[in-house]
Amino acid sequence: GTVQYTVWGGGEDGSVTGECKVHLSGSASVGWVYGGGRTGSYGSTIIIMEEGTVDNDIVGGSFSGTCGGTDVAISGGSVYNIYGGGEGDRVDNPQGAVVSCTGGEVTGLCKLSVTGTTHVGGSINGGGKNGSAHVGATDVFVDLSSGTFGNVLSGAGRSGHVNGDVKLTVTGGDFAGIFGGGSSLFPIFEGDVKGNVEISVRDITVGNLDIVISAGQLKGSGKITIEGGNVRFNNSVNIGGDKANILNCTLVFKDCGNVSSPYEIPTIRSFSFMKLDNSYITPSKSSQNRSFSLAQLSCPLIIEGGKGLIGDFLISLDQPRLNDELIRTDGLPAGSSFSYDGPLYKAGNGYRLGRIPA
Repeated sequence: GTVQYTVWGGGEDGSVTGECKVHLSGSASVGWVYGGGRTGSYGSTIIIMEEGTVDNDIVGGSFSGTCGGTDVAISGGSVYNIYGGGEGDRVDNPQGAVVSCTGGEVTGLCKLSVTGTTHVGGSINGGGKNGSAHVGATDVFVDLSSGTFGNVLSGAGRSGHVNGDVKLTVTGGDFAGIFGGGSSLFPIFEGDVKGNVEISVRDITVGNLDIVISAGQLKGSGKITIEGGNVRFNNSVNIGGDKANILNCTLVFKDCGNVSSPYEIPTIRSFSFMKLDNSYITPSKSSQNRSFSLAQLSCPLIIEGGKGLIGDFLISLDQPRLNDELIRTDGLPAGSSFSYDGPLYKAGNGYRLGRIPA
């Protein structure tokens, strides 16, 4: 059947101490779906969508109330935006700027799964929608190899904080961007991640793959694992905004390529540690590509498994300083090299900017 406006799992107003559950199947057609309610507090929420249409948002939590935890599982049907957390009651001024935002918090874990033949017209977000919709932690799994999606996936929220960790696993689909941290759309509400970010991807096509999106802030460590050699990039792999914890971010290539057919990498930006786990990589054939784009704070980039570096890797560096160590690796095969617009020299296992000191 058709519900023109909103389905509330916990009722429009009031509180539920236990579990709230919404199940969409068949020809169900609704405007918005909330696992909780408009206001009040809710113990936990579950949303299951197998078929049907949601014209606007699926929100795992409540509009301006609080929830203990959420579990959203979507395996079919059509929806515009998906949020594992709550929304937050946002008030704008006549010019469209945010004046205030209240409520929508999820104190515990937001669990989100988007799979099957699901069509998503907007964005997928593990956390909350607006600036006050903070969440405890997120655990997001997405496989849209049989679905349709071409927009942005965030392991955190659109704008609210994640007070703990973000875990994001993506095993199929086409994405404009994948971000561990929130998007911080409004300057007064930053999408901070106060714990760690861990992203694992395979069998996807993606534009940017970032630990945190520009202006998002990471308080803990960050890690991206690219597995299987069937991840195609239209842009770069990046830590993200200048507030990211650059000194504690790791990039892992696992089971990518082989010595005769190495995996072609995009530009890799600002990581401080990279591991080649049973992997062989080579620079992109694009003439515009810089293999490693290093921020001053991330130097040196330490590479474990250097025998898997095949080819000439071109380095770019912000604010270069003479004798800075740019790269350190445990080995480099014959015929492979690092290069820079200026001279480099090898000292121990490191490669430094300039010429060998007299």
